Amino acid sequence: MNKVILKKFIAVILLALCINGILCRFLTFQVLSDNIRKDLLALLRIIDYQIDYSSDIQEQVELLNEIITHDDVRITILSLSGNVLADTQLDNISEFENYIDRKEIKSAIETGEGYIRGNSKTDNTIFTYVAKISKNNDFIIRIAAPYSKINQNIYMLITTIIVNVIMALMVSVFLALRFSKTIVIPLREISGEISKLGDRQPKFEFKEYKYDELNSISVITKHMSETINETMERLEQEKVIRQEFFSNVSHELKTPITSIGGYAEMLENNLVTDENMRQDFLRRIKKEVLKMTSLINDILMISKLETKEIKRKFTKVRIGAVVEDVLATLMPVAKDADIELKVNYMPITMLADEEHIRQLITNLLSNAIKYNKSGGYAMLDIKEEGKNIIIEVMDNGVGIPENSLNRVFERFYRVDSGRSKKVGGTGLGLSIVKHIVQHYGGKIAIKSKEDVGTQIVVNMPNLPML
Repeated sequence: MNKVILKKFIAVILLALCINGILCRFLTFQVLSDNIRKDLLALLRIIDYQIDYSSDIQEQVELLNEIITHDDVRITILSLSGNVLADTQLDNISEFENYIDRKEIKSAIETGEGYIRGNSKTDNTIFTYVAKISKNNDFIIRIAAPYSKINQNIYMLITTIIVNVIMALMVSVFLALRFSKTIVIPLREISGEISKLGDRQPKFEFKEYKYDELNSISVITKHMSETINETMERLEQEKVIRQEFFSNVSHELKTPITSIGGYAEMLENNLVTDENMRQDFLRRIKKEVLKMTSLINDILMISKLETKEIKRKFTKVRIGAVVEDVLATLMPVAKDADIELKVNYMPITMLADEEHIRQLITNLLSNAIKYNKSGGYAMLDIKEEGKNIIIEVMDNGVGIPENSLNRVFERFYRVDSGRSKKVGGTGLGLSIVKHIVQHYGGKIAIKSKEDVGTQIVVNMPNLPML
């Protein structure tokens, strides 16, 4: 990885330096060309004021030639028609052609000044040509300077750039090596820590790095480890619950099946001759069959709610009518157990599956009756708060130990198995309640204290009516 970072780093630096060199050359060329043009124009203005156009122009130009130290610089005086009147480098003026078609001459005639860069027709040398109209507007003064000065400056600039590039590359290699170490070494350390994810309870020892991105990897890895551990624990817990579930189902079905088998065998072998006893056995068989049917129905209900295979049959459900129906069933049970029922509900209509609401209220209120004391009470309160329906059930019964509160909604979980068997039931009531509430996107909370009582509050959203 060090080599990759180094190569990339050097490639970027080289690209940046090359682009910078090209831009510098271009800009320098433009600046130098512009400065030379300005300098030559300034020189032409000085020459224009020095020449007396009414006397011998060639003689004056030759005097100027002695002053100008650079042999390649030419000064030419032309008429407005393009004819050469004087020149610093040729004695026979008649040898010159007409310059009227030259670009710098045309531009000078049109705008007062002209400037071009081109090759000389005599020796193919690149020259800078600048021309301007004289002070009395009757003549054109032109100066030609070799382009070599600009090239010399450019070559000097290129040499400087090359030296700078070499020095920058040396510094870049050094910095790239140091930079790569600050990335590679932490990544190796982080990689070593990440390999601990396969451990059951990994203990990470991440360092604090100067790059936030590397520190974020440490944070994410720790979070991932916690998530994996939580997932594994949940899967193990679900595995245990599933095993307990099958064990409980087997146990719950084994007892009634055994009873039914025993009664049926006695009846089949005519071991029961008394008609009253025979009818009692048949009633017991029927009771056990009903118990198994109820258990199987409850299991199927939970399974469908968990897998979300159950089809919603939403209708407008009047809560009051459902409550009265449930009370008609449970009132005799409460009376036999010497439990007072206290019911309070608002005239609420909600969009739901009526059977779900009936099972929810029945299971909550039935538990409040079953796990109570003689002379106690069970209270049902249903109200509407905003867009939610609150179903609250309270009792002053035996209560639930604190260490069992987080398990009461598990399937077949019984706080007191002896009492549960005595009062009957499948042990699935609160589990069904929880799944129904979750099915509707609601919440359920429970508070309880031993020998004081229990409070269960269900908060369900009231879906808008169709």
